[in-house]
Amino acid sequence: MASPDWRPHLRAELQVRPVPLPLLLSRLRILYVRGAALTETLSEALGDDPFIELVPPPGLQRGSQDQSLERVAGAVSMEEELYRQLSTCPALRRLPSSAIATLLSALDRRGYLRTPLAALSRELHLSADQTEELLHAVQSWVDPPGLFGRGLAEVLLLQLQRAGSAESDAAFLLREYVPQIEQQDVDAVQEATGWPKERIHHALEELARLTPFPAQDMEGPRDSPPMPEIAISFAQKQVRVRLVRENLPTLRFEGTIASRRGAWPFLERESRALLLALAGRYRMMVRIACYAGQRQQRYLEEQSHAPGPCTMRQTAAALGVHPSTVHRAVAGTWATSPRGIVPLEHLFSRPLRARPDLSVDEVRQYIAQGRRMGKRDRRIARELSLPVRTVSYHRRCCR
Repeated sequence: MASPDWRPHLRAELQVRPVPLPLLLSRLRILYVRGAALTETLSEALGDDPFIELVPPPGLQRGSQDQSLERVAGAVSMEEELYRQLSTCPALRRLPSSAIATLLSALDRRGYLRTPLAALSRELHLSADQTEELLHAVQSWVDPPGLFGRGLAEVLLLQLQRAGSAESDAAFLLREYVPQIEQQDVDAVQEATGWPKERIHHALEELARLTPFPAQDMEGPRDSPPMPEIAISFAQKQVRVRLVRENLPTLRFEGTIASRRGAWPFLERESRALLLALAGRYRMMVRIACYAGQRQQRYLEEQSHAPGPCTMRQTAAALGVHPSTVHRAVAGTWATSPRGIVPLEHLFSRPLRARPDLSVDEVRQYIAQGRRMGKRDRRIARELSLPVRTVSYHRRCCR
């Protein structure tokens, strides 16, 4: 009879450990905050912590912005930006990819939904209730808040809801007294609500601080030079990515604490979470830039006029993260490259359905060049092996 085997056997087991909500929100805020506001966000989060010092970006302190700013790439169009956001929206995953184009075509340049709900339902092949549910999901997902509102009142209400003020006096007035507000009839509102005029004026002032046209800041000239956070270069056909430290804030231990072995236990729990969050932000940006930079080497080295096919969903799958993490991490992030200073968002372009080896940006660039040479849609379609209607659609988008 064989003796029993009493040796320990290791077995992998998945465990879920809850993260305290304030710490989780801190990590998400540091990851998603725009680069220009990162220093201020870190300062607010640190407070008066005696063990950690915030070092602002040296480039910001010197005011040096001489990094080939004349070669800064143009801004991403509203259509491209919203396509990237909608492609990560969970509510759209069960629908055909054409649903995103349908939603984008229903949006006007102010960010308002211009297509009636009944017509939108027919185009999406959904019932009225399903379309209403989808619209609410999209409104809650896209940024800036207020997009896809069906009127000024809904646009402003969406912004209040995103700010956590859905039950405020301003939101109540939007839901109940829009005609009176449009006529600036404070007396009628006072008579109906019984509120003092000071309370009404305070609510109206809150409404005045909102943005009536949520899409107005998605395009147009920048009001300040960009500060690249990432540098992308190539050596022997391999991508090299580094952090542009002169443009990034850093956190460091106070000298006497840093000299101790095991200084980590001296820090408050929130401070440790902040350090991990900042490290996670920088690590995520580098990982994304490495993957996208390798895919877009020809574009970044100016061998192509437009980026090739590479989506945020594809990048997220390769990195093992959620697509929304990729989207929010690259939003507002700039990178230096052989091409100049480019938004990291420029490295993503969806593939064409009829030609997955071509990106939408590449096709539109080819169409624009062809039109300048006098070529008609039919000839361009033949050269690209595409349907004429596809070329005609993207030609209209190039205008």
